[in-house]
Amino acid sequence: MLNEKQINLSNILTEENDYSNSPFLKVKERDLSLPIITAEAERLGCTFKFHEKSIYEIINGDLRVPFLSNSPSSSCVHSYCARIKNIAKKMLTENGVPVPEGNVFKDIKSALAYFKNFNGKVAIKPNNASMARGVTTGICTEEEFISGWEFAAKYSKEIIVEKSIDGYDLRVWVIGGKAVTAFVRIPANVVGDGISSIRHLIEKKNERRKLNPNLIHDPINRFDLIDRKGLTLDYVPEHNERVWLTSVATVGGNSQFY
Repeated sequence: MLNEKQINLSNILTEENDYSNSPFLKVKERDLSLPIITAEAERLGCTFKFHEKSIYEIINGDLRVPFLSNSPSSSCVHSYCARIKNIAKKMLTENGVPVPEGNVFKDIKSALAYFKNFNGKVAIKPNNASMARGVTTGICTEEEFISGWEFAAKYSKEIIVEKSIDGYDLRVWVIGGKAVTAFVRIPANVVGDGISSIRHLIEKKNERRKLNPNLIHDPINRFDLIDRKGLTLDYVPEHNERVWLTSVATVGGNSQFY
């Protein structure tokens, strides 16, 4: 789980971003990268040409930059390797990037035996999925393991079981071999007022998320940590009590750029 002392999270944990005046609130598509990139290209005097689905080019004189979704010059090979997690982990390891220890399994019996001999908490995730679909972290008990396995198995026949590392979710943009920006993602949570139930606090937070052109498509709707803590959505948190709702930051979480 997230340790709030690991990084200064004061802004992201206490402030709500408001994008109610954003022109992109009118965009119906879930992926905002295309309208944002093409609008900026137009502002800079460039033109753009659409091919199919999320494939397009930004054109500036003789310079043409192809995009696949929001990534310029993304190849099918790299996209495939990023999606298949055991391949991505192997590539990272070969290039000196530390990765959590773990294995890929096809049956729960061998995976459960591995877990029982594992020293510490584990994360379970589909080998072939994205956007944290089917991912559960911080698994400590056999009951949690079985539930996490069944959840991951909905998305992939191969399941990764690996060491669960406490910390925050950080995504870094690298352009031309240089890190240019990053943002931290915080799992969905609510803060009690001593009166409202978790359910009501989530409803209010989801209403605020509708003011964000990206989060409007990403309501808080996963509550695996509530179940694991033995709470219900009718529980009333005390004043200033923070309740973490899910174990992953991609679903219903908050983001802050640095």
